[in-house]
Amino acid sequence: MGAIANPLPTAAAGWLMLLAMCAATAPWIAPDPNAIEPMNRLSGPSIGTSLLGTDNLGRDMFARLIHGAPYSLAYALVPGVVALAAGSVIGLIAGFSGRLINGLIMRTTDVFYAFPPILIALAIVGVLGPGFFNCLIALTIYLIFPVIRVAESATVQVRGLGYVEAARLSGAPTPTILAVQILPNVLPAVLAYVTSVLGIMIVIGAGLSFLGVGASTPTPEWGLMLNELRTSIFVNPLVATMPGLFIFVTSVSLNILGEALQRRWSLRRG
Repeated sequence: MGAIANPLPTAAAGWLMLLAMCAATAPWIAPDPNAIEPMNRLSGPSIGTSLLGTDNLGRDMFARLIHGAPYSLAYALVPGVVALAAGSVIGLIAGFSGRLINGLIMRTTDVFYAFPPILIALAIVGVLGPGFFNCLIALTIYLIFPVIRVAESATVQVRGLGYVEAARLSGAPTPTILAVQILPNVLPAVLAYVTSVLGIMIVIGAGLSFLGVGASTPTPEWGLMLNELRTSIFVNPLVATMPGLFIFVTSVSLNILGEALQRRWSLRRG
């Protein structure tokens, strides 16, 4: 009954699974995304030739969108996984350590957390240089700091509980206490936060490419495609807005799925 009452998480998961499957099989189901046909520029969708039309250079939009999916999904998955691991460890240490170490870690975290994510990402890319992989590094570095805050807050809440004190009094080493007694209770909160921001990571990554500091031509990355097609909006609006539509739907799908997972974890904890 829950799936019938609220079909949005199912639809979001279905879209993401379809996108992942298309991305994995792109070399077999889509032609060369960089093949140029100058005589077929900005054509509309056609079942016989190009399923979603062509861009301003005559390149097949379906092929470019499908081949570009791994880049945009990487903006969410790579920073999410790395920040989940690194941020959880640092947050556990900050929450379980004394005031000096906690203050050092958390004040450093506050400095980065105070700025909008796009500004932090732009600053890091400015230091590392433009490029897709440098964008991944920038997004990962930014995401680690809020994950540290969440992990530290959750650790502080559970470190004084009875079973943690019992483990301390029994002589268990600190790494064992962190891994066995505290981490299982901290991880759900961290996972809930990370899943809630994966959609934002896709938007920020696409924004960096749109601004010219991310993926470079002719990479079929959605943000870069949106930049290349912005001058064609009045010639063929459907084709020109298609990368933006894919960014929007994928980002919203990740947000919906993240909220559904958060609700499920909240019910389990309750």
